[in-house]
This record gives sequence, C-alpha cells and structure tokens, in this order.
Amino acid sequence: MLLAGVPVRGGFYDEQPDLTDLDDGDLKPTVDFRTIYQELVTGVLAFDPGPIVPDAPSASPLGFLA
Repeated sequence: MLLAGVPVRGGFYDEQPDLTDLDDGDLKPTVDFRTIYQELVTGVLAFDPGPIVPDAPSASPLGFLA
C-alpha cells in the first residue's frame, strides 16, 4: 500500500516484501490493511475506528503518521 501526504512518514513498515516468495506472481501482504485503516481513522480523523473497521485485528499501530 502506498500512502502520501503531510502527516505520513516515509519508509517501509513491518516486513519488507520478499521478491522470491510470491503468491501466483504477486507479493504476499505482510500487514493486514485493516490495521492501516485503523491508524488512519484514529490519527487523521480522530475518530473511533470500531464502527468503520469492526473486525480489525488488535495490533499495535505501525507508526507511519507524524
């Protein structure tokens, strides 16, 4: 996933993709997208992410927002 904007800190978060271990020619995800949505809803919108992302895994924030 690519995020851009003023509050976003650049870089890789979590594991870097393994280009030798592919899933039918595609990169395997290492972060659940719902974790990213949770952090965006909390950090940018200052809103409780529960109603928007109800089944999100309870993971610690990745820290990609400044």
